[in-house]
Amino acid sequence: DVFHARNTANRAIRRRVQHAAEMGSLEDIDVTVSRLNSPETPRRELGIFGEVKAFGPDGICADGDEYGTLNLTQPYEPLRKPTQFYPDTDGVTRVTLKYEPIQYHGPSYSNIIRAWNNEVPGPTIHLQEGGRLELELINCHRRPDGAHGELWHNDYAVPNTTNIHTHGPHISGESPGDNIFINVGPENKTTYKYEFDRNHLPGTFWYHPHKHGSVALQVAQGAAGMMIINDNDVYPLPDDIKDMEEIQMVVQHMNLERLRESSAVSLDNITYWREDSLLDHDPFKVTNITTDLTNFMLVNMQFLPKVTMKLGKWYRWRMVMSSVLESVAFHPGSDACEMKLLAKDSIYLSDAPRDISMVILSPGNRADVAVRCNSLGLQYMNVSEDSASLYPELGNFDGNFNPGKDQYDPLVVPGQEPPPVEHLMGSFSDPNAQPTLLV
Repeated sequence: DVFHARNTANRAIRRRVQHAAEMGSLEDIDVTVSRLNSPETPRRELGIFGEVKAFGPDGICADGDEYGTLNLTQPYEPLRKPTQFYPDTDGVTRVTLKYEPIQYHGPSYSNIIRAWNNEVPGPTIHLQEGGRLELELINCHRRPDGAHGELWHNDYAVPNTTNIHTHGPHISGESPGDNIFINVGPENKTTYKYEFDRNHLPGTFWYHPHKHGSVALQVAQGAAGMMIINDNDVYPLPDDIKDMEEIQMVVQHMNLERLRESSAVSLDNITYWREDSLLDHDPFKVTNITTDLTNFMLVNMQFLPKVTMKLGKWYRWRMVMSSVLESVAFHPGSDACEMKLLAKDSIYLSDAPRDISMVILSPGNRADVAVRCNSLGLQYMNVSEDSASLYPELGNFDGNFNPGKDQYDPLVVPGQEPPPVEHLMGSFSDPNAQPTLLV
């Protein structure tokens, strides 16, 4: 009861601060002015690994507002493969991630988003059992850092402070490893060192920011990347699966209203995601280049990307669901393509390959799926709402959506041109159709 009362009181004060910021009258609220400038990030004496250090951005980060550009406005473009990092000969994978603003041009709006190394999703990091990951994280964002402190402890806050969490591996949660309590503030950097046991299972994992208060804002803008612990030579896996050509997919949910809420509450100084923003230079623009939707699924941050596969050949789709909240189910738009589940959440199934008609993904889930198409032409991989009505015998998935339905079953005609996007896309929250991938 005491916690509930305190949290309710703090929420009321936060709303006062937010309103005062929007009205330009923060100086009238003395109790909160001192909380709007970010505190110094505490340093940790852990040698080269695990210590958070301040740095001068000159020579390390882009100058001023010279952001990189990511143009992903068009549908039906070939699916982009993320940059790949592999272990060196000593078994150590060495990665540097610069976390910085970039100019994003999407299917219906443009804005500044936060990303690693000017790319979304982040690079795919390959690891080996018994090896190590040395990851240098450089935060190129600048102060001020928006809302912070006890008042915002359980709300959106510190939009420019970040860290890294590796999602799924069985490793230490202490520094210099996977410590989610490290705060890498603006113009600070740190180096993580993750040790992987020799008996660590192979599989598909992912990594993302995990700073309490800014996770939703940062991940919802695309800050997520795949990690793969490679199948070793002695692991009892058939060669047909080991040698299967892979396609990497990071599924991202972009919801404009949630981005607006998280930016406004956290007093984000970069963007409020509104054309009528009261920020001096809010870069957000509604473009509607491809669609007027503002709530949709992306694959590798692309809108309706295209995957080209050879007739009758099996491919291994490695899939990561980096959505903040929503759950979905992928299913083919026709019976021309078949799917077999190999692994879920980095664990190979005892009965793999298992015949499936759809892949159910909730936030943080991973799935390794063998896919083969047996007819020439265009196939659509659709997204259905996650619901117990899809597979009632499995029980309630406790998803965010209400019970859904199959949404699109296109006529497959060899050589058929893709239909106009406006004929395909419905609202994701109440869809008539929601194809997400063109095969």
